[in-house]
Amino acid sequence: MIVVKDVVGFIKKPDDFVLQNPKKAALYSIAFKIIGFASLIISSCNPIAFVISSLCFLTVSIYIDHKILKNIEPIVFDLLEKWINHDPEKTGVFIGRVLDMVWRADPLSRARGIYRGFFFQRHS
Repeated sequence: MIVVKDVVGFIKKPDDFVLQNPKKAALYSIAFKIIGFASLIISSCNPIAFVISSLCFLTVSIYIDHKILKNIEPIVFDLLEKWINHDPEKTGVFIGRVLDMVWRADPLSRARGIYRGFFFQRHS
């Protein structure tokens, strides 16, 4: 029943489904690829029916992959936000704070110092 509800939700609004359930979309894509290749392997019994069904499953899988890649930016940003702030109920470290720490560390001057120290100490 859950799968039917997910399929109907994907048919009605595919972009919203992918944004709300990226894990389910990826799992359905993988499952459809497996079913498509399995029916292609079994196609020796009745070639026409299995070839057509495998093409249908592989086409649906490619369409789901297209929708995932089309919406990849919000999905990746959401995953980064969840990784950095794994407890959304309390205020924790956000991406802005992490970028502020990197900016305060001044990576360019540190890289110049490492470069100078490495090359000038070797030649002295």
